[in-house]
Amino acid sequence: MLVVDNDRAPRTTVSSWIDPSAYRVVEAESADEALDAMDEAAADIAVCDLSMAGRDGVWLAWEVVRTHPQLGYDLLKRLPGLSAAAPIVLSPHEAFEVA
Repeated sequence: MLVVDNDRAPRTTVSSWIDPSAYRVVEAESADEALDAMDEAAADIAVCDLSMAGRDGVWLAWEVVRTHPQLGYDLLKRLPGLSAAAPIVLSPHEAFEVA
């Protein structure tokens, strides 16, 4: 499982929710780092923040779908007023409509 967020706190929080006996978790703090991780060992699923600096999560989603179509991809988006511990997971279709 790949967890992508440029902010360390939510990235590590989401990673801590994953059962390490069931999934190997790889963290990335940027879209470019996530793509490098995917090239090394493709993840089965990725959770990604949409609003990252530089290349954002929507760009990353399109790039991953293009280069790794086998990946199930959920996009993690924290809405204003919610804490980092209260993520909302959007389907790729919902996320692309938001963008």
